[in-house]
Amino acid sequence: MRRIFTIAIIALNCAFAALATDGGSENYHAMQQRAAIAAGEADCIKVSSQTVTITNTGSAQSTYSIYCVTGQAVKTVRLAPGTHASFELPKGFYVVKCNNEWSRKIIVR
Repeated sequence: MRRIFTIAIIALNCAFAALATDGGSENYHAMQQRAAIAAGEADCIKVSSQTVTITNTGSAQSTYSIYCVTGQAVKTVRLAPGTHASFELPKGFYVVKCNNEWSRKIIVR
């Protein structure tokens, strides 16, 4: 009886290990994709004191929306490829969204 119980535990651990490996590789690829997007985001949003500069580094027109902590839209900017916009924001925490594809948190000090 003890031998059957040990075999059952080993089989169960193998099954969980297989699931964890598949999910782990999927998570790894998702993390790589998020890192690539984050690298692109870092290039296009610059915060310098109270001035925020957004540059469209993509190949298509993009809409950038800035939201304050309460969720209200503070500013919406539509940029052609390779163009940029600069504007001042009051001190605080904001979320910048691009075409509802990605978002990034920024702090204006």
